[in-house]
Amino acid sequence: MSVKPDRPLVRIVLASALALAAQPALQTGMAASAQAQGTASTGKGMKLLKITVTGNRRVSTADITSAMTISVGQTVRRADLQSNLNAILDVYRKANVGASFKQKMTIPHPGQVLVAYMIEEQAAPPAQAAAVLRADRVTFEGNKQITSGAIQSVITIKPGEPVDEAKVSTNMQAIMGLYKKAGIGVQITPSATYPQPNHAIVDYRIQEKAAD
Repeated sequence: MSVKPDRPLVRIVLASALALAAQPALQTGMAASAQAQGTASTGKGMKLLKITVTGNRRVSTADITSAMTISVGQTVRRADLQSNLNAILDVYRKANVGASFKQKMTIPHPGQVLVAYMIEEQAAPPAQAAAVLRADRVTFEGNKQITSGAIQSVITIKPGEPVDEAKVSTNMQAIMGLYKKAGIGVQITPSATYPQPNHAIVDYRIQEKAAD
């Protein structure tokens, strides 16, 4: 029984797409000295003396600092610090890295502030083996002048074995070789159906021309 193709061959290797990684978990916290809390609560701006970032491993310090919305020497308020923290969170989201963040404010002198970001990153997920597409069976249809037995004898794709576009193409060339040897023109269109993930049924649709 022939199986009708439902996708072009060019997608045969793409049929086994891996599931996308889950969104990273991001947690934040803020710590401040009593003086910093008092100053922040009044809405007064403070001159930013220094920014430090620690704990980052999977995301570079350069990527983090380039995304920051505040800079040393600037007068900042609590809203500015929150916006800056959000910018750092976006860097981690785009990098698909989960982490927890602690933003600490220290006031060494009135009207001045030091800001530190302490980051605890989640461990990188273990590498996943690439999905392997395996053939369930090979079918062919349209052959009348060349026997099915003869075609089957040149098919090297075996049930349960890995299959890819190169192997499908090689087997198509083998079938065409039978027709060439018999002096029969032929057009062969390979395709595949996917009954379940990582499994394929390969089909060769054969259009014969009249024998010479």
